[in-house]
Amino acid sequence: TLQMKLLRVLEDHVISRLGENVWRQVDFRVVAATNRNLEELVRRGEFGGDLYQRLAIVRIEVPPLRDRPDDIPELCAHLLARFYREEPSAPHRVTRMTAPAIAALRRYPWPGNVRELRNVIFQALIGKHTGDELLLSDLPEHVVRAVPIDALARGSMIDRAAIARAIDDGRMNLRAVRDELERTALELALARAAGSPSRT
Repeated sequence: TLQMKLLRVLEDHVISRLGENVWRQVDFRVVAATNRNLEELVRRGEFGGDLYQRLAIVRIEVPPLRDRPDDIPELCAHLLARFYREEPSAPHRVTRMTAPAIAALRRYPWPGNVRELRNVIFQALIGKHTGDELLLSDLPEHVVRAVPIDALARGSMIDRAAIARAIDDGRMNLRAVRDELERTALELALARAAGSPSRT
């Protein structure tokens, strides 16, 4: 019944205020979002086909986060900034994430989609007290453990093209490259050892 009433509003652009018997013309546009398969609900008779067709004039499908890992670095940068907008009194500020941390986030399956990514980043920032980089070891254990360690290592190993560009640009710093590789290995080992220095 409600769907039929809503369909009339969408089709005729009229509403009747509560307690009135007068139809009033209104001007509006509707943007609707759902995480359910409406076509399947229409087939099962749980959602009106006419209403679906009225809503689905222009469809924009946003794939789940697990299908667009290339968006994760940009989303993380946004979430870092958002955290400090929402928590201006936070005692410590993180400005970037390390490559191993990003690699772990890109390989995690994200069953909770972007909301879960927000929660993971916020949890890591709440527990962060030193340094301006979010490290692999700062991420929740369930995220790090869900990713095969060899995948993390592959994701942060030497990028020959990047090294060639650095050499061509005169920016190659062998010590910095070695230090990054060493730090990555230590971060991975620390995360796998649940923060235990002796096990690491």
